[in-house]
Amino acid sequence: IVNDDSRSCYSKVYIDYADNNYLIERDIKLTKSGNLKSSSVNLYKIIDDEKINKNEDNKNKTERKIRSILGNPNDFLNTSMIQ
Repeated sequence: IVNDDSRSCYSKVYIDYADNNYLIERDIKLTKSGNLKSSSVNLYKIIDDEKINKNEDNKNKTERKIRSILGNPNDFLNTSMIQ
């Protein structure tokens, strides 16, 4: 989500999963009219405070890799929320 008054968004998330540490970075830029201009995602595995690049050869493949590690939003809702 990008603030209506802003044309860009950057987020950085550290995740500890199954005794592995990951860093996910996202960068989004919008046009003046609010349409997507560009977006990027980077996946790193953190080993001894060093970032090891785990990106695939394109953004879509990197997104799939992140989902394979963490699951998708439905996985989260099904396991974390009381229904």
